[in-house]
Amino acid sequence: MNNVLNIIKDKVLTYEQKILSLAREAENSLDVLNISGEVQEYRSEGIICDLNEGLAPYRPRYIAPDYEKFIKNGSEFLGLEPPKNIWEATNNLLILYKHVPSITSFPVYRKFRHSFRSLYCK
Repeated sequence: MNNVLNIIKDKVLTYEQKILSLAREAENSLDVLNISGEVQEYRSEGIICDLNEGLAPYRPRYIAPDYEKFIKNGSEFLGLEPPKNIWEATNNLLILYKHVPSITSFPVYRKFRHSFRSLYCK
């Protein structure tokens, strides 16, 4: 519980960083991976690295949303209609980025910028 209080009181972390750190602390309070003693020793020695994904990984490392589909159809789950202009598209994308279930909390970008511009910029 001391780690939680340290995160809450930290004067350097941003609000977003505190939320992610508190979530990580909760994830690390679980022991669901059944790591053998030998493997844990390797982890402790730095021979095996878990990329700081925690003790209860439930999110994939990389998420590559289908941006074209999202722009064309919107998102029923997020309650977003297809955007009608570049401002609505930008707003919708910011909302989508905030809800990406990735270990990094950011989506992966692939060849979308050019097609995005061509949709709204003439």
